[in-house]
Amino acid sequence: MHGAGLAVVLRGMGAVLAFLLNIAIARIIGAEGAGFYFLALSVVSIGAVAAKLGLDNVLLRFVADGASRGDWNSVIGVFRLGTRIAALSTLLTGIGVFALAPWIATALFGEPGLETPLRAISLGIFSFAMMMQMAECLRGAGQIGASVLVSGLIYPLTALILIWPMASWFGAAGAAATYVLGTAASAAIGYLFWRRWADRLPASAPQFERAVLWRSSRPLWLMTLLSGGLLPWMPVVLLGLWGTPADVGVLGAATRIVMVLAILSQSMTTAMVPKYAELRARGDLRGIRAITLRSSGLVALITTPLVVAMIVFAPRILSIFGPEFAQGAAALAILALGQLLSALSVNMGYILLVFGRETDLRNGTIFAAAVMLASGLLLVPVFGMIGAAISASLGGASMNLANAVMVWRRFGPQLRSSDAGRCNEGESS
Repeated sequence: MHGAGLAVVLRGMGAVLAFLLNIAIARIIGAEGAGFYFLALSVVSIGAVAAKLGLDNVLLRFVADGASRGDWNSVIGVFRLGTRIAALSTLLTGIGVFALAPWIATALFGEPGLETPLRAISLGIFSFAMMMQMAECLRGAGQIGASVLVSGLIYPLTALILIWPMASWFGAAGAAATYVLGTAASAAIGYLFWRRWADRLPASAPQFERAVLWRSSRPLWLMTLLSGGLLPWMPVVLLGLWGTPADVGVLGAATRIVMVLAILSQSMTTAMVPKYAELRARGDLRGIRAITLRSSGLVALITTPLVVAMIVFAPRILSIFGPEFAQGAAALAILALGQLLSALSVNMGYILLVFGRETDLRNGTIFAAAVMLASGLLLVPVFGMIGAAISASLGGASMNLANAVMVWRRFGPQLRSSDAGRCNEGESS
């Protein structure tokens, strides 16, 4: 099977397993227990993204670059340097969260019951970061199947095997410990995949300059913190501050359902990136406009009926997680509408990427984070779960809509004109 096709299949299997895992967690420990689990996971996820220092993206870049040039000394050198720095940073951060768990649980969230799950999951900052480091290095090395296995399949499969005894015996703390064990298993297997590939390389003197690594990681750190940490988890954190653990658990379940739409739209649009790059190289803006309209239409055709079903049958869908989750029907409807808006404009980010407009992408992410934070601070204290759902939808949709505005500002005249042809380098750089 072709590597890209295998990756799609594995990613789909991983998404199904992750969804089943979240159902199992909710069924075993209930809405309140799931709320403690999601709150602990939010702290760990934000901490892991911050402590990784943007190094997973840098490793992907330099491993791929070195492998393409046959510079195996730089490939092994950057892997060793980046992994050691990230391991030390995330391990220290995990220890810090473990030590501060009583304060975070009681003083910050006002929930003493959060302390034990938070301590149980604290080392997940290290294990999750190492899992993603291995996955990105394998992807840079062209080991796509192994990369997808490590990033999206091994963890939910391991966790599904462990979740029933762990969560039944230890509640939310058991679910948290299962997260650590699953991500650790995935990271360890990822390292074995890497060693199997790297041990065959003729690298006599592996080395890489630390200054180059830092210079490349610094600009990416803020982007990854916002897009990978704050945007996905800020509504959960804000609801944890002003709502109940049960509210957080219900919102977490609704978010997991809506993620099906995100995965579906991304799987349909990610394949556009190579085509965009090809058309960009030819300066064919008419072609870019045409495939953007076609892909957006396809996304709308497939996702709109699903969004309608999520709105109409929201209580029944949420009841899959347990009867007490049906109270989140309105939140699910709001999240589904927000995801539909995001899905219709997701191609805009890819266009900016292939045209080298990283600054525009960064600005769009900052804008979205500001919208989410401002709306969350205004709405969550008053409307609770509904306010959190609105802020999450506004944040996600505003990022893609900001990207659409940027595309229109940069390339609008060419995209609008029926006579648009080739773009010159000055317009696209």
